[in-house]
Amino acid sequence: MAHSDDHAVCRYWFTWTGTIDNQPRSGSGRGTNVLVNNAGTWRMLHEHLSA
Repeated sequence: MAHSDDHAVCRYWFTWTGTIDNQPRSGSGRGTNVLVNNAGTWRMLHEHLSA
């Protein structure tokens, strides 16, 4: 993770489970999020997910 007073970047691994068309499914992957601080409010600028 990298951050300053006005931006942050986070990379992570994730797993998920759920139901698609009444069938159990699961998976995993990597994610990257970029956030910016605009006048004290953090907002997501970009998200990228890959398998």
